[in-house]
Amino acid sequence: MPKKRASASSSSQVLEEGSADDFSGSSSKASASSSVSTTDDRINADANNNEEEENNGESNNTSKRSKTRKKRKVQTDYCEEVKLNTSITIDSNSLDYTEDKPPLNDFFDYRNYLEKTIIALDIGSSFVKGAKFKVINSKSKPSVTSVQMKFDTHQFYPSRIFCKTSGSTKFLVAEKAPENDGWKELENIKKLFLVQEALAIKVNNEKVTVSNAIYHFIKELLTKSITKKSQVNGKVVSELSNVSAFILTCPTGTTENIKKVYRNCLMKALASFEVDLDFEHLYVIEEFVLLKYYCDSQIDIVKEPTLYIDVGHLTLDISVVEFTEDGIPEITFKNGEVGGMSIVHKVIQSKYGEETLDILASQFESNSSSLIEELVPLEKEIEEALHQMMVPLCLIIVQKNIKTVHFAGAVTRCKYFETRFREILKKESIQDILDERRCYFKDQYKDIDAFDFNLNWTVDGLSALITGVEMIINSSIYATGEVPLTIGKNLDSNFDYHVGILDEWQKEYAINLDIAAYDMYAIQDFEIFILKFNAMFDLKKCSRIDQHNYNLMGISEFERFTTVELCIDGESILTTNPTFIVTSSVDLKAVHVNIYFKKRSLFAKSILKILRNGRLERIAVNDAVKTIFLTKESDEFTWYGSKYITKFYLTGCKANRIDESTVLIEFGDDTAMLDKLYSHKKSTLLTSLPEITEGDNEKVRKDMGSSCVACGLPIPDMATKYEVTPPVFHEYSFHLDEISKCGYICTGCHQTFKERKKGLRKSKKKKSKNKSKTKNKE
Repeated sequence: MPKKRASASSSSQVLEEGSADDFSGSSSKASASSSVSTTDDRINADANNNEEEENNGESNNTSKRSKTRKKRKVQTDYCEEVKLNTSITIDSNSLDYTEDKPPLNDFFDYRNYLEKTIIALDIGSSFVKGAKFKVINSKSKPSVTSVQMKFDTHQFYPSRIFCKTSGSTKFLVAEKAPENDGWKELENIKKLFLVQEALAIKVNNEKVTVSNAIYHFIKELLTKSITKKSQVNGKVVSELSNVSAFILTCPTGTTENIKKVYRNCLMKALASFEVDLDFEHLYVIEEFVLLKYYCDSQIDIVKEPTLYIDVGHLTLDISVVEFTEDGIPEITFKNGEVGGMSIVHKVIQSKYGEETLDILASQFESNSSSLIEELVPLEKEIEEALHQMMVPLCLIIVQKNIKTVHFAGAVTRCKYFETRFREILKKESIQDILDERRCYFKDQYKDIDAFDFNLNWTVDGLSALITGVEMIINSSIYATGEVPLTIGKNLDSNFDYHVGILDEWQKEYAINLDIAAYDMYAIQDFEIFILKFNAMFDLKKCSRIDQHNYNLMGISEFERFTTVELCIDGESILTTNPTFIVTSSVDLKAVHVNIYFKKRSLFAKSILKILRNGRLERIAVNDAVKTIFLTKESDEFTWYGSKYITKFYLTGCKANRIDESTVLIEFGDDTAMLDKLYSHKKSTLLTSLPEITEGDNEKVRKDMGSSCVACGLPIPDMATKYEVTPPVFHEYSFHLDEISKCGYICTGCHQTFKERKKGLRKSKKKKSKNKSKTKNKE
């Protein structure tokens, strides 16, 4: 893979996503060619002179501008920064406001709830389960009683929420979709948690705040759970009035801030039933913590690497716990992006349509290790789906040297699924999985083999997480005091993150890792993904991923990030080689994209920094083949309504010029890519690029507009324009506060720039002269 240099961000330009950049095209090809060359030479000369003057002289203290500005270095790696346009303001009355809220509860103490009622809700991606607990204060030892909650007579209630935005926004929690027009089903609760930091989703082109949807969801569930009311002082009071504490589950890995938002939603929902509980009695507990309490109660705890698996009706959550030298447990790996039973649902949907729960319910009721009659024709596809579910888990077991595996969740109650999963998790089956992928392993893992481990298959009649709540209460009673509700995280950084760049070759899609080459068109696009790989895999052995080798590459997380729509102004680039190369890298805050091309016969590089905040479209790693390679996804918007397209205008005045030695360093030994960049005809300058759609060249010039980047006014005569290019960007922004990006400026603003620069020169000379006089007098 090529070596990459981190892009400079000190002078990053901030663009709102989806808006056209204000760089103009020339009115004629001849004037464009002339303007690019003469303006570049003239301004570059000014920059060199000014840099020398700044190094030799000092600022004039009597100059207003020099008092407030520091000397700046000429920028060589100009970078543009793109962020999502989030226009929602959080006020102090909003459910999303958490600044002055008390901290979350990190401990539980049963002594606060003697002879009192505690309600717990497990809100899963498919079903909601609940229970009421009471701590009995007996003379010998306190004990816990529990009663399963019902929602409209159901112990398992579908966690489906529908929204209607015509007029005022309305929400409905129901088993099936309403017949009335206008209702749209929202994504499952776990997906809503993923986009909570984006604050809002779009439903029928209307913004709906996520916290408001979650509040109504909880409120509707509580309404369905109330079975009796009573008269107190002439007032009707629900049975919720006796509740002293409330516990909600949330997905593993939920941030502290989102937990507080969730708690705000719960408090408001309870207030609608006139239940007044302080924050200290509202608990938001990650699913993994409850799962660990439940599983650890089944067997003796061994302080060795342990894998916890929760297979629900739709999702599959996994967490790895390892222990410090002092015996303190830490989460070292977690992943909620592995497709669970949703993969099986899709197989059944392919034959029977949308509603699959009834068919699977029949399979769960069967006590046979074979499929029911309706599913026998799909046996091969279902077994393949179950195998896909387990492969990422098997790789984690080997990589982390797992000694005990706890298997829990809804599917543990089904004999057929238990039989199949036990088969896949056998040592011999895992060995086959390793052998199939061994050619892609790093050298230190090439001889690794499967090994035996303890498999604890835990079956619970209601919900492992609800039982986990009961285990927390019992643990507190056993400890005669408080017990922890959190587990420290020391997430393993021994994973490789790469940027996947989608391209198409011979009518088949594939993902290139970190680098890709494209023919240059006036308008074109390429999609970007963020991929996390198991540390055992050597990606140098396969830099291109397609539907045939995808499942062999050890991908542990998959995030759809954005589609870059590249609009290229051929008149300002005047390339000799209609090819460009994209290299990319990723960190916690942004994806960095470098675009290499030929400007005239010289090498050039444009840099784009795309912020990650608010981009959250993750997909199940073991379901990506169909989603990415075989299905055409919507490229314009994400499922939660944010724009998926990042528009970037590639123009000559925004290009960083680089020399040949820099190109050789940055591309390293990737000779194939170097050959693509080197091939050109020196005598040919392309003023117009090839078009995918007729008229694209003209569209680019029109969309870029002809406004001055300093004053914002239209440039009346583009033949008289000046260019703010990367080498002189800081020089211009030093003298013109209005300039925040490279582009064209009008004659008037350029004249102002020259006058201010000239004034600075005079002040420096005057100060230097005064210093000389002072020295002579001394």
